[in-house]
Amino acid sequence: EGGGAEALRAELRASEDQCEALQATLAKAKEQDRQAMVRLREQLDSSRGHLQRSLREASDAQQSEVGHFEAEIRAERQRLLDISLEESISTDRLAQLRDSRERLASERNSARTQAQVEVGRCAALAEELRRLRGEVVGAEARASGSTERAARSEERCQEVKAEGERRAQELRGRIEEIWSGLRSASAGLKQGALPTEAVLPAGGGAGGYGFNPPHQ
Repeated sequence: EGGGAEALRAELRASEDQCEALQATLAKAKEQDRQAMVRLREQLDSSRGHLQRSLREASDAQQSEVGHFEAEIRAERQRLLDISLEESISTDRLAQLRDSRERLASERNSARTQAQVEVGRCAALAEELRRLRGEVVGAEARASGSTERAARSEERCQEVKAEGERRAQELRGRIEEIWSGLRSASAGLKQGALPTEAVLPAGGGAGGYGFNPPHQ
């Protein structure tokens, strides 16, 4: 019996030692698990912070890129508006140039017509000059052929001559004005624009002797 009790006590001590060893192992395992949890939590916090920083950086970069794109879109829209405005201005300018060209063509045609009218008036004045010259020559012939009416014929001849000279002088001035107007109109046609004012005589009638149109 004494030997059996001693064996039981020895077995009990062995069991207690084994239990203490298991408790120590368990405590060590718990401590290791706690340390592992702490490390995992720290790693998780670090990963979470890194992820948050990465998300903020990505958001900032995306916002910057979006702002850059928006600025480019605004610049492109402004460029299109400028181009549209330039096209509108060019269209208006082209219309003005077209109107100016049509108006200039109309003024040129008017100048040509006016020049033709003045040429016709010059011809009429020259014909009247020749008619007056013939009247004076006829008056001189009639005066020289009649001795009885020599005095009256001479007087009439002088009057006709004086009147003819007066009218011829007047017609010379008018014809000179017409030729001056024609020269101005011709110069305007050559330069692509009308003269500011065409000089025109006020009326008809002609007279004078040996008158030649002024040279241009």
